[in-house]
Amino acid sequence: MGHPLRGSIPDCYGGFLDTGTGLGVLFLEDIAPAVQGDVLIDPGDEVADTTIQVIASVHASPWRARAADYPAALPRWQAEVWDADRMVERLAGARARFPELLTDQLDRRLERLPGELGDAIAGLRAGPASWIHTDAHLDNILLRPDGSVVLIDWAGAVIGPPAVDAARFLIEGPPGLAADERRSLALVETYQRELVARGSPEVRRREDVDRRWPSDAAPRSEHHRLGRPAQFGAIGAPHGRAPRECGSERG
Repeated sequence: MGHPLRGSIPDCYGGFLDTGTGLGVLFLEDIAPAVQGDVLIDPGDEVADTTIQVIASVHASPWRARAADYPAALPRWQAEVWDADRMVERLAGARARFPELLTDQLDRRLERLPGELGDAIAGLRAGPASWIHTDAHLDNILLRPDGSVVLIDWAGAVIGPPAVDAARFLIEGPPGLAADERRSLALVETYQRELVARGSPEVRRREDVDRRWPSDAAPRSEHHRLGRPAQFGAIGAPHGRAPRECGSERG
């Protein structure tokens, strides 16, 4: 039996590491013939669906209840959070440049973001972990003639929250996806079905997936006003349930 990810990521034939410099070389499969995806071009529902399935398959096998279940030497996901002072400084500049856009309500909302982001990121870190790509978007896929998708460019792979990859694809996936709630929710459903179908020890039932996804996400209306997809909440509410009124603009 082949590796469960064979065909979804390039095969690695070997490598060399210089322990003195920390630099190395990997010898990877040549994915040809194939066409590279493009974040500026919508490849259609079928390719988007296949890509989110590949992302789920990457997460399923190494899925663990928490990052601490992995060896400490493995690289970990890091998230940058703006502190309150930095946000105040940026908001002052935005008020001066865009007074007609930055309403009082939106201004107050943005002032709260640093604290809300910190809470959301803490929730992600406390939740399930897997090997994640961290840059899973259409520029980093190759489309084979048979319709299969290969996820490439693994230089940033780390141990971290699987939601990071799924959320990034929802934001930087096909153009217009972020504003299409129906399509985004369908992709979340596809992701979760594939995760369960892969049968990893930590994810055996649909209910497990629903429970393990963080639901600390921004209200739908706020995401639309901020130009972000409502489906951050949908990741934690995959059957169309409304997310809790908590805030995170980024995963």
